[in-house]
Amino acid sequence: MARSNQLISLEKLAERKGNVIHPTATVAKSVKLGKGVVIGAYCDISGDVEIGDQATILSNVTIEGRTKIGARGIIHQFCVIGNLSHDLKCDFDSKTRVTIGDDCAIREFTNVHAGTPNGNEGRGTIIGNDVYIMSHSHVAHDCVLADHVLLAQQATLGGEVKIDEHAIIGGCTAIHQFCTVGRHVIVGGVSKVSQDIIPYCMTDGNPAVLSGLNLVGLKRNNFSDTDIRAIKEVYKTLFIAKEGLWTERVAMARELYGSNPITAEIFAFLDTARRVIARPRNRRKSED
Repeated sequence: MARSNQLISLEKLAERKGNVIHPTATVAKSVKLGKGVVIGAYCDISGDVEIGDQATILSNVTIEGRTKIGARGIIHQFCVIGNLSHDLKCDFDSKTRVTIGDDCAIREFTNVHAGTPNGNEGRGTIIGNDVYIMSHSHVAHDCVLADHVLLAQQATLGGEVKIDEHAIIGGCTAIHQFCTVGRHVIVGGVSKVSQDIIPYCMTDGNPAVLSGLNLVGLKRNNFSDTDIRAIKEVYKTLFIAKEGLWTERVAMARELYGSNPITAEIFAFLDTARRVIARPRNRRKSED
């Protein structure tokens, strides 16, 4: 996969000879820096923080707590990473963590909260590799963002939200705590998401409902015509077919298409869903 244009090129990163810390930045002795790290003016980095090789921290960034940031990423001005969760059960003595992968770009005024002692099985807030988070976004405690996720400007995630690989969350969208967004999903801007969204779909609205399949995204990510046809058939069986109750349609679709590894992901998602499954508008009214 091509490296994001939002990141500093590998050629430029290779030119770095050592760490560069602006004289106005405050970096505690407890902080562990990799090689070729750049830290900009007026940053405040403290606590049990690790920053990977060739990472770039621009000016006025605060990083604290038990936070690990991967290699080659960039964090823009006025971001706050690893600070105390909004969860009222947390206090300043909570020993929680944030883990951010390699090659991530986090834009201005974004905050990524530390996890809670009991959330996400104690693993804290996790952001995968090659994640792009646009400005003014909020990633709450114990969220998990898988690789290649994109959050557009002012996306807001409640606690313990899970976003699977290659999902795109539109700008000014709010996602309710404990929701899961499946792989290759697109959530339209200014949406309110309060239900789980199965893989490969598009959603929009307040509340967000399914509006079809993300066919453009599937083709761009090299899904075969055979797999796309199978995904279409599962979608039709679950959400367009008029006969049968929801559980009956799920069983029918599983029997017909469960052996395909791509569509099997939909059924695995249904089996582990933490909230109600989002459906098209007409289905939502008739089946809720």
